[in-house]
Amino acid sequence: MEKNEIIYTGFMELDKLTGGFKRGELILIAGRPAMGKTSFTLNIVQHVGINVKVPIEVFSLGKSKEQLVQHLICSNAEVDFKKLRFGNMQTKDWKKLVNTVSALLESPIYVDDTPGITVKEIEEKIKKVKPKVVFIDYFQLIMSNRKLDSIVQIEEIAKELKRIIKEYDIVMLIAFQLSRTLESRCDKRPILSDISSSAIKNLSDVIISLYRDEYYDSSIPEKSGTAEIIVTKNSNGKTGTINLLFDKEKTKFMNIEENVFIFDNILSININSFTAKLGDYWLESDLNGNLLYKIKCQNLRRISDDLLIAKANNKEGLIDNDFNVISGFKYSDFKTLDKNFQYFKFRKNKKWGVVDRQGTIIIEPKYSKLERADKNFNYMFVKVNDKEYLIDRHENIIDAETEDKLICTPDFIENIEHSINSNWRIVEINGKYGLVDKAFNQLKININNIAKILEKQINFQQK
Repeated sequence: MEKNEIIYTGFMELDKLTGGFKRGELILIAGRPAMGKTSFTLNIVQHVGINVKVPIEVFSLGKSKEQLVQHLICSNAEVDFKKLRFGNMQTKDWKKLVNTVSALLESPIYVDDTPGITVKEIEEKIKKVKPKVVFIDYFQLIMSNRKLDSIVQIEEIAKELKRIIKEYDIVMLIAFQLSRTLESRCDKRPILSDISSSAIKNLSDVIISLYRDEYYDSSIPEKSGTAEIIVTKNSNGKTGTINLLFDKEKTKFMNIEENVFIFDNILSININSFTAKLGDYWLESDLNGNLLYKIKCQNLRRISDDLLIAKANNKEGLIDNDFNVISGFKYSDFKTLDKNFQYFKFRKNKKWGVVDRQGTIIIEPKYSKLERADKNFNYMFVKVNDKEYLIDRHENIIDAETEDKLICTPDFIENIEHSINSNWRIVEINGKYGLVDKAFNQLKININNIAKILEKQINFQQK
């Protein structure tokens, strides 16, 4: 590692933002518990030590050497940590582990798990090992050489570590646990003032805070598996936020690749394809990222495996998976009436009627209310002139002036589940959507082909 050599993390967007880490710099990795501070920094350790072969010393104050090495191995091999811990390993997992262990043994990574270590002991070990990069996990577990007030103690430890960094001309990464005060805010993203020690803030050259939305709200599936890396201080460059994928089971952070999170919305994932919105267009793409069709419309919603309702010029119509028009675009509030998707109710001039999937009007729009009374759409409740009736499909009155009691409540699912393909999941990053599989592989889309693919024109004036 030359005098002016820069240490890159392996996270491309982060390296662009910070310009990399330089000798003599203190890099603080801050966050609340369970945000992934150790995993994130160990991912940097494995990149620097295994891929780049730069000597790096790790002081693990919270985990034993065995635990830390297990995390390093699982992350690099992309094996679920729980599988290794409980011995639930498959043959392919063992092969990955063997290859990773070999790479780790050949790397200049040195791990020290001395409990209750002091700054003086850290310096002695650095003098002996002569690393170029040091990682301490984590700051609050470093013991002081003297009994001091906590604030004074933190300041003294920070100053001593900064002296060591300068004297031995190294890069030092330190994990730092933020206090729980930020938990009381609505927006729990860490900010610079969450670090109470002014000494730590002033002496750090770069401060990186970690935040994972899913930790606080796991009810939003699109937020799972993502993390925000927030650079709140950068003495030699810009600050800002970058996004990474995070696989908790494998303790691994990953870059988000180009042409992945580009969609304004993803409607659903089928067995072989998915439907998504990009600008003014709705697209159908296969699961290799090849675009199949596109249409320009206001909205699109799926009602079954093979049917979608499209909206254009404020009117709705029925299309199939190939975006062929089944019924014309001349209806408002198109809704499914039966489980076989053969009949739909629509509204015209504030009155409801019924049309079949070929576009033939079965019941003219004349009812102020129209609800199905059974799942097969043999009967319906209608309202006309402030009176309600139970009628059949041919508009024969079955029961005059009924009370508003439905035989079968209109609870049919209008939109199918977000996904019927369990191998993929929808992920949202900065308001844009993309797909990742169970192994966190990201589906790349060739957006340059959008202008070249077959466009099936829909005649919105069709009658």
